[in-house]
Amino acid sequence: HYHILPLLGASWDCEEPFMFSERMRNGKILQFLKKNPNADVLGLLFDIASGVYLHNERNVIHADIKALNVLISEKGNAVLTDFGFAKVVEGAVREGSTGHRPGTAIYMAPERLSGSGGTKEIDIYALGVTFHRVSDWPA
Repeated sequence: HYHILPLLGASWDCEEPFMFSERMRNGKILQFLKKNPNADVLGLLFDIASGVYLHNERNVIHADIKALNVLISEKGNAVLTDFGFAKVVEGAVREGSTGHRPGTAIYMAPERLSGSGGTKEIDIYALGVTFHRVSDWPA
């Protein structure tokens, strides 16, 4: 899917495992919008939503959707990145502990902040916060 950063490879041959992917020369979405004030913001928001929709359809919770995790491709499309906290879930719910909640607090749904398990809806909430941040640029 062209709104999700493709993984090109990974290595576990060193102390810190790492993954590598295509370089997104246009950088992060907020940096891109600063340099390109006439960019199609609505189109970029649609790109992000398309990536989230694909994950939701496949029962994947990204769990860290935020503006910093959206890069712009060479073709000018928004690409969702950083799946370090992503989880595949049975149905719509993944039960979580009340301990550490990975992600970024300002983008977290209230139920996530209170320690509830993750559902697909936490990604929808984070998507809304991301939309607000991106559409308000340069807020």
